[in-house]
Amino acid sequence: MLIAHIVHRLSIGGLENGLINLVNEMDRDNFQHTIISLTDITSLRERIKNNRVNLIEIGKKEGIDSRAYAKLYRVLRRIRPDVVHTRNLGTIDCQLIAFVSGVPIRIHGEHGRGMRNLDGDNPRDIQIRKFMKPFIHKYVALSKDIESWLVNSIGVPRDRIIQIYNGVDTEKFKPRQKNAKRNDIKKIITIGRLQSEKDQMTLIHAFSILLARPKNAQKIRLVIVGDGPDRIRIEEHIENMGLEDQIDVLGERDDIDRRLQECDIFALSSLTEGISNTILEAMSCGLPVVATDVGGNPELVIHGETGFLVPRKDPEAMAEAIQFYLDEPRLITEHGSKGRQRVVENFSLVNMVKGYESMYRDLSR
Repeated sequence: MLIAHIVHRLSIGGLENGLINLVNEMDRDNFQHTIISLTDITSLRERIKNNRVNLIEIGKKEGIDSRAYAKLYRVLRRIRPDVVHTRNLGTIDCQLIAFVSGVPIRIHGEHGRGMRNLDGDNPRDIQIRKFMKPFIHKYVALSKDIESWLVNSIGVPRDRIIQIYNGVDTEKFKPRQKNAKRNDIKKIITIGRLQSEKDQMTLIHAFSILLARPKNAQKIRLVIVGDGPDRIRIEEHIENMGLEDQIDVLGERDDIDRRLQECDIFALSSLTEGISNTILEAMSCGLPVVATDVGGNPELVIHGETGFLVPRKDPEAMAEAIQFYLDEPRLITEHGSKGRQRVVENFSLVNMVKGYESMYRDLSR
């Protein structure tokens, strides 16, 4: 079965990370993959280990680009996939092209909502999704929150939706070795693209609140991993606050597992989330999580057992949750261990791959 995965851009991000994991781990005897990037393909291609995966760039310009859509039509007619699988609003219009191209199975995944549609009520976005609904056979919702939104806001019948959680490689993302050296400085880490919807500014303000307390002086450090359009603004803000000696901005990294293992608490201050890969990776590494109570986060983090959920854009609440762990360090280990167990039992990469394989097979019958 040939599956054509259409993404807006193959670059570092949670959606793209999940796609790479999927094509690397699916049964290679029964499934073949082509990844079509509407714009371009970055160095993320180097993470693809499956040598049967074909990559195609369309070179689409911003906005409506009829030449790009015509090229996509020709590509689909040439490769004749059994399945087209689009993801998020940025590629949903390709469902119409897949329909006209004669692709027999058309799937659309909803991974999360962007900055202009935090609560899923943007009229234009809803209108676009409703228009495309007749061309889509099956929806993949990455969280129960998204599943409910598709039913209640977009009007998708529940039997046309399958809910599949992201999965994490629990062998790669595992707790640090028990004999690993620890020190008195507690490291708080966040990972994500540096852009407005991830709202790293709230976490930075929470960290500054913690640093202002004498009992925390010289005992905490913040590590920010990721790159994006807000990086310069974030670094300037850190410098203006005089925090450059306490906050490390590392940019993009390909050793996320090791970075997590070096830290003690994971924090995520996003304004919106689907199912966060970084939360799952942190939990798999045995870190407790302090995250905003948005999107699919409450489906991952059990408040008071594997971490804490706080309101978005509330640095004081985030600071208090992190302070709780600083005051009760035994709970860092206790909550982290429970988080690790939860990921192994419910959010493994194996479970995710099985879910997609089963869906593709069922739809092809």
